Amino acid sequence: GLGGGVFESVEVRGLVAFVSSCGICRTVRPRSERALQLLRAHRVPVHVVDLAVDPLQTGTLRALLAAAGRLPGPGEALPVPYVFHGQLALGTDEHLQALVDAGELR
Repeated sequence: GLGGGVFESVEVRGLVAFVSSCGICRTVRPRSERALQLLRAHRVPVHVVDLAVDPLQTGTLRALLAAAGRLPGPGEALPVPYVFHGQLALGTDEHLQALVDAGELR
């Protein structure tokens, strides 16, 4: 495995989108919705994890970001929405749009 600890318990297969339906942070919810709309428009099967509903999954997101070398520094917010394919970090909604534009998301 890639280092021990929490990462060993993270089972991710296929596409997983970490999103939040929480309206407190003004940009997170619309960006989360945009990411899911992009995936659905291209009929990409995705497992959605809503951190507002299941806050314990924040630890999973943190572990996956850390393993991908994408964990933000102390005091910085976690990037949400964020999409993974297996343990490969695909990125935020902007990255998804770039993949769509390049014809790589299908």
